[in-house]
Amino acid sequence: MSDRVEPAVIFFSMGLPSPLVEWCDAVIARLVEFSLGPVDIVSANTLEELGLALIKSSTSHFVVASRMPSDGLRNVLTEHNTRYVVALDDPRAAFQNLVTKYGLDTIAATRAVAGSCASLLNYTMTEDALVLRAEREGRDPLGTAQTIARHFALDVAPADIAQIVVGLADISLTSAPSDIDTWWSDLEEPKRVIAVSALDGYVEHFAGRGLGKLIWSRDLFFVGDDPRQPADRPIDITGRIRNLVFGPYIILPPGSWVATVVLGFSREAAEVSYAIEFIAGPRCVSLCRTTIQPQGDRVFEAAVFFTVEPATDQPISLRISNERAAFEGQLVLGSVNLTQQSRGRPEIPDELRIALDH
Repeated sequence: MSDRVEPAVIFFSMGLPSPLVEWCDAVIARLVEFSLGPVDIVSANTLEELGLALIKSSTSHFVVASRMPSDGLRNVLTEHNTRYVVALDDPRAAFQNLVTKYGLDTIAATRAVAGSCASLLNYTMTEDALVLRAEREGRDPLGTAQTIARHFALDVAPADIAQIVVGLADISLTSAPSDIDTWWSDLEEPKRVIAVSALDGYVEHFAGRGLGKLIWSRDLFFVGDDPRQPADRPIDITGRIRNLVFGPYIILPPGSWVATVVLGFSREAAEVSYAIEFIAGPRCVSLCRTTIQPQGDRVFEAAVFFTVEPATDQPISLRISNERAAFEGQLVLGSVNLTQQSRGRPEIPDELRIALDH
């Protein structure tokens, strides 16, 4: 008789890459150990990554730690009414965690946190989600651990849950909101501005005020196709037709967007036409493309409209190229300001609707 193979039991822990979600990962894993037995914590954001992680593991129970979970994964979880935890914190706390604990530079940390914020927006709006906030649940670790156990229907005694919380505190894993104000104010202003510009719109959303404006500063982009050259300097357009600016390769929430691309030109560069294109994913699928002709203007603002569908490959990038060879000239990227358009339908005035009815 062959041994019976127990089905895998999977628990999902999602959140911004801050101390709160790391605490949640650990709490869920220990609750599962007490209730079901050995467990692995695996990292996965897509169905493909999840499948690969499960194949590599030798245990029957898993905590899936996701920081940029995909819409495809969310659709499957929703279809099967799978419960999960979403841990939200101040995006600045996630940025600080990536910089101080994991050694990421400003650009990489900003990309990671912005992408995580965008990925989690739709995950907070389903009945299967237990949404935890550092400023609220994070101040009550014991009560929050008990809530997590109930959410996943894990039968763990109160004394054991208290032991789990104390044990995590002993190894400096905490759910408490980070004291980031001093660290943030001491951060060099250029670095702080890059992060704040890209993240403040999500701070507004998580505070319940709707998604605010997102600003991608030029430091997040690079020259041509070379990520080693940041686009924080004048870009020489001399030569053949080619990509001049690319980036920032950041996930955006689904929806309709208007991007204001601010560009500066030298006198010679202002006589050349340029293609501005938003593209998606590693295959660079075009979301929109327009041509601008500065016609002598030294500063030019181009409004570009595009839509990110739920099935759109991510991340999203801007690509700027010259449309004809240039003998000389320089271009400077100012910033890219992004605003998500209202999803509501425009209203037709009553008098016009009545006239149409007749």
